[in-house]
Amino acid sequence: MVNRTILLALALASVPACATAPTIAEPPVVEAQVARPEAENDLEDRLREGLCHESAKELFEDAGAMASIDAFCAMEAYWINKKFSFAKDEDVTILYPGAATHLSPLQIAHSLAGEGNFPNLHFIYTEIIENAPQVFQDRVAKLNDYGFRFVRKEEKKFTKGREVTLHLAVKHPYAEKEREFKVTYAIDRSDPEKGDHPFFRQEYADRAKIIITHDINQEDDPKLFQSYLKAVAADPKQKLIMFDDFLGMCWGHLTSYSSLPGEISVIARPYGCVHKVGSPGVEYHDCSVLYFPEGDRVRGMSPTEVSGVLRETFGSLFDAPKPSMVGSPPPIE
Repeated sequence: MVNRTILLALALASVPACATAPTIAEPPVVEAQVARPEAENDLEDRLREGLCHESAKELFEDAGAMASIDAFCAMEAYWINKKFSFAKDEDVTILYPGAATHLSPLQIAHSLAGEGNFPNLHFIYTEIIENAPQVFQDRVAKLNDYGFRFVRKEEKKFTKGREVTLHLAVKHPYAEKEREFKVTYAIDRSDPEKGDHPFFRQEYADRAKIIITHDINQEDDPKLFQSYLKAVAADPKQKLIMFDDFLGMCWGHLTSYSSLPGEISVIARPYGCVHKVGSPGVEYHDCSVLYFPEGDRVRGMSPTEVSGVLRETFGSLFDAPKPSMVGSPPPIE
């Protein structure tokens, strides 16, 4: 059986983890940084920076743009402890299917900006809501006090959909200089007739180092994993998949994801936002799951074996029909 680890990533040491999270890569040499505190509560101090600041959490409370921010803040422990590390200027793509205008993942950029070895960071947000890029840009404009700045925008139109790339900058208080990164909105770019998942182009997943699944319904999540593992097989190097814990693994159900080839960790912070009936904007799951696939093992699996593993993991949800969407979604207000 694959070893399992739980990162009770309150990340504040007040609740110890059951085991050390898996080391994915040796940390590269870190460039010079601004002097930073060396106290044992350094992580606790850093969890108040950027979008983790209490006042930032209240900026868009009604819109859900800051949903699950505590979970993304807790990921700081991974960058500090080099459990998942990147080289300076390494190409790092983060894919987020159905992202809407979720700002919380930007905390990943803020956290990495404080680590010295800042990669060539590129978020890909997929959506079918046409005005999502503009609403996202307008909301980023309100984050100047938290280290973020809008730089410029580019747009490309294709036969199938369009891509809007927002160039942003982030400044971490422990870093000497500002860092630039990109958020590309892929609007209606998926082409299922060519093998894409309805939520994203397979090429996005193939090149992603991190894939974020947030607030996806239970019927869709297992089918997303088919495309995710296909991407792992295409590039078996280090990848991280973050997803909703709708199987209830968080508090003790350690075997829920034991069929997945690789390592599992848990961030014990609320994750999700809209599924709790009558309470939009309220986190739904007790925690999120971080899955580190065993790339070489996944590459050796046949499509039938992949389906078998996912069916064993997700049960009847894997074979459930996908709900059909009627009409176009309304614009974001």
